[in-house]
Amino acid sequence: MPWVDLPVKGGTYKNIEEEALNAVGASLLDGYLDEFGNVVGRPGLVEFCDLQTGEPVDGIYWWPVQKIAIAVSGKKVFKITDNNGSYVDITGDVNGDHETIKKLVRPTYADFGDKLYLANGAEPFVIRTPSISGLGIDLDTDAEHDIAIAAGSCKDTATDNTITLASALTKQIDASWSYGTNQGGFPSVLSLAADTWYKVFLIEDTTNNRVDAGFDTDSSATNLLADAPTYTRYRWIGSVLTDSSKNITEIIENGKTARLTDGDIPTEVTHVAVLDKYLIANEKDTSIVWFSDVAAPDSWSGDYFEPETKPDYVGALHAEYGEIYTFGRESTERWYDDGSSPWAHNPQGDTGRGWIAPYSVVAVDNGFIGLDEDRQVVKLQGASYQVLSPAVNAYIQGFETVADARGDHIVIAGRPFYILSFPTEGKTLVYNYTLPGDVPSTWLGWSEWTRFNAVTAEHEAFLGNCHAYSDKWNLNLVGDRRTGKIWKLDTSATTDGGGAIRTVRRTGFIDHGKYGHKKSRSLRVRIKRSQQGGKLLVRWRDRAQENAWSSLREYSLGDSGDLEQIVTIHQLGRYQTRQWEFVLSDNAKMLLMGAQEFIE
Repeated sequence: MPWVDLPVKGGTYKNIEEEALNAVGASLLDGYLDEFGNVVGRPGLVEFCDLQTGEPVDGIYWWPVQKIAIAVSGKKVFKITDNNGSYVDITGDVNGDHETIKKLVRPTYADFGDKLYLANGAEPFVIRTPSISGLGIDLDTDAEHDIAIAAGSCKDTATDNTITLASALTKQIDASWSYGTNQGGFPSVLSLAADTWYKVFLIEDTTNNRVDAGFDTDSSATNLLADAPTYTRYRWIGSVLTDSSKNITEIIENGKTARLTDGDIPTEVTHVAVLDKYLIANEKDTSIVWFSDVAAPDSWSGDYFEPETKPDYVGALHAEYGEIYTFGRESTERWYDDGSSPWAHNPQGDTGRGWIAPYSVVAVDNGFIGLDEDRQVVKLQGASYQVLSPAVNAYIQGFETVADARGDHIVIAGRPFYILSFPTEGKTLVYNYTLPGDVPSTWLGWSEWTRFNAVTAEHEAFLGNCHAYSDKWNLNLVGDRRTGKIWKLDTSATTDGGGAIRTVRRTGFIDHGKYGHKKSRSLRVRIKRSQQGGKLLVRWRDRAQENAWSSLREYSLGDSGDLEQIVTIHQLGRYQTRQWEFVLSDNAKMLLMGAQEFIE
C-alpha cells in the first residue's frame, strides 16, 4: 500500500464514538482550522491589566464614541483608558443600600454615545460623560447648600479641548452665580426648587484664563452661561438633587456609575439595548419588555410590550438591523418602531425557535448565533435558521448545565469565530463559521479551547470569560474567569501568561479500508513554524481504552532555519485499527499541515 493521508485536516467531531470514526478526526484542542484545513495553534494570552478584584471579569465593553473600554468585575466598574491597560475604578456609590451591580452575571450594554447604560440582573445603571479625570463632588461645610469640586480636568462639550480646574472649588446653590470659590453658583433667571435635579457644570473663560462652576437645569448650561457671558466652554460633570426643603440631598458624579432614580424603571433587568433613542430593557422571568421615554433614557413612564406569538419569558433582547429582537424559551420575535405605538410586532420574523441559554445569543452577519431550545447551535437569519453543530450536538447534550452558556464573537487573523463557553461544565467550544463552502465536509469548523495545567498534565477550562474588541488599539481583550485580570488575545503569543499551550489533534480509529492487520512502516508529519524551536509529540493506541495509549514520542524541531519540516518516524508496529494523537508544544507557533502513513 502506498503512502496514505491521515485525516488530520479537520476539526472536532464529538457526535460519534471515537472508535467509530475513520476518515474524520475526533477532536482538536487549542487550535483552529485555516481555509485549507490546516491546524493552527490558537492565539495565546498576554496580560493587559489586573483590576485587583480577585474576582472573575464578568464583562468588557468597547465604547467606540468615548474610545475607552469598560470592565465589570467583583461588583465594580472600571474605565480602561489606553492600550497600556491604565484603568480607573468608576464604581462610585452605585450599589448604595442594595446590590445594583451583581457578581458572576454577564452585563449587557446600551450605548447612547455620551452615556452608557448597563444591566446585569438588577435595575440598569449608567456611566455619563466618562472623559473626566478628578473633579469629584462632595458636600462642603454648609452641607445643605454648598458643594466642593476637587481639582481635575475634563473635555469641553463642543470642541473636545481640555478644561482644567487647578485647585478645589466650592460653589453655593442658594446664591446667584459669581466667579470664585465660596461664591454662588445658581443662575439668576432660575428659582431654586424643591425635589429637583440640577446639573453641575465646569465652565471656562479662555480669554481671561478662568475656570469656574455652577448649576443649571438645561443640558447646555444656557441659563448659567447667561450670567457668565465670557465663558464659552462647558462640561456637565455631575448632578445634585434637592429635597422638599430645597437642601442638597444627593450627589451624582459624572464619569462614574450612577443608579437611575425614576420610580418606573424596571428593577430586575438582564438585557438592555438602544434603538431610535429609546432605552429598552427586559424584566427577568417575565414576558415584559420595558422602554423609556424617547430621547430620555433616564425617564420612564411604565410603557412596555410583550411577545404576541406565545406567552413566553423574554430571556434576552437585542437591538440590531433596525429592529428589536426578543429571545424567549420558546419563541423569537421582531419588533419595529412604527412611529406611533411606538413598537409594533413584525410577524415575518417569527420562527417558533426558542433559546435555552440567553447569553449565548450573539449578533453576526445580519443574523444571530446561539444555543437553541434543543441544545443545538443555530444561525438565525430572518425567519430561517441553520444548525451549525452536527459535529458537537451529542457532546453538548451530555452536559448537565447549559442554561448559563455564554457566546462571544471574535475575529482572529481575519477569521470570525463564535466562542461558546459553558461555565458550569468548564468547556469552551469554538466555531469558525465562515470556512469556504467548497471545503470537504470532514474539515469541520469546531474545536475546543482549554488551559493546559503543566502540573497535572490535564486540559482545564479556558481562562477566557468575556471579550471585547478595541478598533482604536486593535486588541482583542479577554476577561479572566478566575481573577480580575484582562488579557490580550494575541496571535503572536505562544503561552497563556507564561503557561504552556498544547495544540492537540486526535484522529478517529483508522483502518485504511481493510479490517486485517497492517504493518505501519513509517509515519511522516508536515509541520510549519513561524519561528525556531517547538516540539512535535506523537502517541497512538490500537483499542479504545485509556490505558492503551503508547508513551509519547517527542521530536524536537530544533533551531534550524528551515521553518517547514517533515518529521519521519519508523517502525510503528502492527494494528487493525489505530488512533493517532499529534501534539504541538514548547511555546512555538506551529501549523500542522498534514500526515501520511506507509502501510504494508
